[in-house]
Amino acid sequence: MKFPIFILLFSLFSSAFSSPVIGDFQVVSRAGGQFYDINYDISGGVLPYHVELEISGDVGATWDVPLTSLTGDVGNLTTPGSKHIVWDSSIDWGGALSDLRFRIFATDRSNGGPDITLSGLVFVAPGTSAGSDPVTTYTPFYIGRYETTNQEMAAVMQWAYDEGGLIQASSEAVTNLSGEAMELLDLDSPSSQISFSNGTFTVDDGMENYPCIFVSWYGAAAYCNFRSMREGLIPSYEFTDWTLDFSVNGYRLPQFFEWGFAAQGGDKSSGLDTTFSGSNNPDEVAWFLDNADEPGNSGINAGPDASRGTFPVGMKAPNELDLFDLSGNVWEWCQDSYALTDNAAFARGSSWLTRLDALSLPFWLALDRASTASDLGFRVVRVPDLVALSFDAAGGSEIPPIIQDKGTVVAAPPAPEKVGYAFVGWVPEFPGIMPEASLTLTAQWVQQRISVTLDAAEGVIEADTLSVTYAAPYGTIPAPSREGYRFKGWWTGPDGSGQQITSASVVAINWAHTLFADWEPVRSLTVINGSGSDLYAAGETVQIAANASTAGQAFNGWIASPSTYQNLIGAALSAQTVFTMPDADVVLTATFVEKTYM
Repeated sequence: MKFPIFILLFSLFSSAFSSPVIGDFQVVSRAGGQFYDINYDISGGVLPYHVELEISGDVGATWDVPLTSLTGDVGNLTTPGSKHIVWDSSIDWGGALSDLRFRIFATDRSNGGPDITLSGLVFVAPGTSAGSDPVTTYTPFYIGRYETTNQEMAAVMQWAYDEGGLIQASSEAVTNLSGEAMELLDLDSPSSQISFSNGTFTVDDGMENYPCIFVSWYGAAAYCNFRSMREGLIPSYEFTDWTLDFSVNGYRLPQFFEWGFAAQGGDKSSGLDTTFSGSNNPDEVAWFLDNADEPGNSGINAGPDASRGTFPVGMKAPNELDLFDLSGNVWEWCQDSYALTDNAAFARGSSWLTRLDALSLPFWLALDRASTASDLGFRVVRVPDLVALSFDAAGGSEIPPIIQDKGTVVAAPPAPEKVGYAFVGWVPEFPGIMPEASLTLTAQWVQQRISVTLDAAEGVIEADTLSVTYAAPYGTIPAPSREGYRFKGWWTGPDGSGQQITSASVVAINWAHTLFADWEPVRSLTVINGSGSDLYAAGETVQIAANASTAGQAFNGWIASPSTYQNLIGAALSAQTVFTMPDADVVLTATFVEKTYM
């Protein structure tokens, strides 16, 4: 049976703005409730696709149900059409089935860059922006699909604490131990949703998927470093002076204009600036002062706005890049401090406390980097460690290069095409995983053999097929036979239409095709006492000759049988003459008489 309430209506957010379109999204529970069938259609965009499924176990407050048992059409897909995913809830979920919600996301490679291959990150292809921000050209980067959540912050800080020597934590605050010590997280605010006690970071119940707040710029930068270290990447920030190394592959905060480019939809933008990220309707994409009192808000104690607060990330519609909450929910720290004092930085995106007239994308704040607030958070950026797969098609159709992070899964491009040849693969073999260094693959071809069917058109032929090579002569083509007809040759069309094909004709059709026999009806001519016997078409002129006379005899003329065709003999009294073949069988007899001597 189908779920009565489990399918979340905004499960199709990604199809509303990005190139791939997801439709007919259904979740069906099998008998017993253990297995769930997730069905959907996907179309449009540029292959391959990348599809992600998320499940909430608390009516949409968080989206962190483990999905270790997923099988079927999830992850990288190479074809459009109807898709099917199976989830085994007995492995991943032990809670109430009535609390489940499902949503699905799809991206493609229409931007010429990689799929979403890094957890929680979206690729922003290189491009140039204009509009609310100055015209700027961007190199590619990854950016967090969501604002960094409480759960993510707590997990990374717990890792840093357990590693030792990285942070100092108390019930009031978290500071870094190396370099210039700064407060990273303010934990003693009544509205803080993360706490620390007895060596453990804890997130308030139900607040796991809400954006992290009360984090300073230093805390956001430290999170980037610790997450980089945890994932084996090179940290971007130097804690002695909090400077940034742009050349490494670790996480960092977005630059002011990078943030703006992503918020405008990157290279997938329609080219027309929207007032808010992804829409001109604020209620579609943003949590702000006018709607922050809706059910599900975190109820932050903020004076007259006590009934309002942050919301779980990803509950509003995304922009064209499938990025959520770039308008509203919380302000987001940016990397830049130019034109400001050394201890200041920008924040962009507005928040749940922002009035509608200050919600549009051009608004920004300049804050002391040590600032923390109930509506101030961040999201991360990572520069891809890109390598290129280039393709030498060896005379075939051009295949564009694939540029992705090294070590990420890569889908094979469509096979190249080359007239007269069949593609048999790449050398070296297509890797499936992006290599450590850029690589060129060369297409391998074999000359294409083409099957030709011989249509004898009511005639008889020993072999009615032959195999030929494109762009080479057909070679020997067997001739058919047919009683009462003479074979005139092979043609590309029936009844002598199209082009005549001989053994010397060059194969110009690079697909399986048929040759047709052409016939003409013939009659029998029998020549007695002479030559010229054969089959001839009506109206054909035939050379006939009487045999040489024997001793004592002389040629005496031709006699036709039936005699009605006597007049068709050119010169009946000549031993060598012509005969015009009628539409009938004819016997011609050369006659001789005894010579008379005077």
